[in-house]
Amino acid sequence: MYTSKAFSLIEMLVVIAIFAILAYIFIGPGMVWYHQYKLYSEGQRLHYLAMRAKTYAISNTVYTSLCATNSSISIYPTSLCTGTAVESYTLPSYESSYLSYTETSNPISFDARGVTSQNGNVCVYDSYINQYYMICVSYAGIRDTSGTGACPTNCSI
Repeated sequence: MYTSKAFSLIEMLVVIAIFAILAYIFIGPGMVWYHQYKLYSEGQRLHYLAMRAKTYAISNTVYTSLCATNSSISIYPTSLCTGTAVESYTLPSYESSYLSYTETSNPISFDARGVTSQNGNVCVYDSYINQYYMICVSYAGIRDTSGTGACPTNCSI
């Protein structure tokens, strides 16, 4: 009498199906949590760069501007986005596929006293989870906001 100790093809398919279901249940929400973490992290980077631009303006007694493109954000030692950047951050290519920066039509700028000479906002948007994180810079200070949907065009939230 011959007894087989191997798995049948059907048993293997059932095990693979169970693993696929478990992966779908646990990895899906994990990706959302990761994207929310990355969005918050990039929002904190925006806030840091705004504070850095203000501090640079005060320390060096110059105008500074905070300028954003689709995948990078830079601080320039002028009131416009010209010259050599003092500090710059560019999203890695794997993050720029779902994260993007936007700003108001005019760059945010600080005068030599650290007072905002040009109000505005810079926003980072995550297309995977359809959420944004925005910093609003005005004469009153720097305010962080976040929400669902595309980046708003103004800070009246």
